[in-house]
Amino acid sequence: MPHSYAETLTLTCANCGRDFDAEFWLIVDIVERPDLLARILADDLHDAQCPHCAAPGHMDAPLLLFNPSAGASQASAGADPLAAGAGLPTVPLLFSPAEETTADETLEQARQLLEMLQTSLGDQWQDDWLASGLPVVPREHLSAALNGNTQVDPQLQGPMAVLADAGDLGQHLLALLNAGNMDNGRQVIEHHPELLTEEADALIQRLLAVEERPQARQLVDAWRGLLARCRVVGINQAFEEYRTSDGNMDVPPQFRADLQQAQEAEQHYRRTGDRSALDAAAAAWERILGHSTFPSSDERFQLAAMNNAGGVFLRRYWATGGLADLNRALELGQTAVQRTPPDSPDLPSILNNLAAGLRARYARTGALQDLQDAVGHWQRAVTLTAEGSPDLP
Repeated sequence: MPHSYAETLTLTCANCGRDFDAEFWLIVDIVERPDLLARILADDLHDAQCPHCAAPGHMDAPLLLFNPSAGASQASAGADPLAAGAGLPTVPLLFSPAEETTADETLEQARQLLEMLQTSLGDQWQDDWLASGLPVVPREHLSAALNGNTQVDPQLQGPMAVLADAGDLGQHLLALLNAGNMDNGRQVIEHHPELLTEEADALIQRLLAVEERPQARQLVDAWRGLLARCRVVGINQAFEEYRTSDGNMDVPPQFRADLQQAQEAEQHYRRTGDRSALDAAAAAWERILGHSTFPSSDERFQLAAMNNAGGVFLRRYWATGGLADLNRALELGQTAVQRTPPDSPDLPSILNNLAAGLRARYARTGALQDLQDAVGHWQRAVTLTAEGSPDLP
């Protein structure tokens, strides 16, 4: 049974406007398909040329590399997944996320591709391959890294060395710094509580000692402060304090039970991947949104509910591919953006969620307008967010 896997998608050419089908590889067994490895090294695996007008195109898609010739012992902690530098990762599994996905999308896509590969391998699958986590290489660095080109910006050499020397803890800190927003950052902290240790704080201090980029220093400082607060009062209270620092928002009593159920179910899904928990969260949000008193409740609560409910429906779309969930997420996101005052501190988060939904629809349909709208919303969210903030999209 072949281990490599591709999907055929219908795209719309941005040049001539005509539709065409294109094959995109998502899982590549580099021993089984050396031809695809060659395309990865050439950085054109996800390129697609329109057959009607020959215009070039590109699909932003995740990629899971499988190297069956790498022994399980090479996946031990601290192994460099690209140590060979000759086009062959030295660990069995290597993941390269799509370039314009959120942390939640990236995690869900990695999980789905790993499940597919595990199914195709059957008894050949080894749990030890993931004993030290799934190695990740950003797409923009994948080809150069596989080709053995390790040159980096001199300003990045110090921070990268500090994080690399810290092993798994350094990787977890890097994931936090790349989380993109508060929700994703909280997920990283919950999955890796070692970030709340004194050892992690000492690592952050070493990172700050060599970090020369002002914006990067602000970001590291912001997360260090929030981690310190988490150690004192716990993750839940620290994040709640951060979210309500611009003013408390009262939750009407008739919604509190469903709100608690929605939040707890969503957290359970994020920890375990249990889709029944995601269904429970979606059902709880629908009860809130459909309650007879919801339209007359506090406006800020309504907007927050629509935004958070939209996020749950979008996660369920990523998990199941159900178009109804994507449409529901976009409906809620668009309404929330339209009704949110332009000076509201909540607007960047709402814009970010809507952009993620539009990006997901573009990935499914190839409609360029959705991608353009998504980029516009992300740019606006960035403009409205202070530099170095953990909420920066």
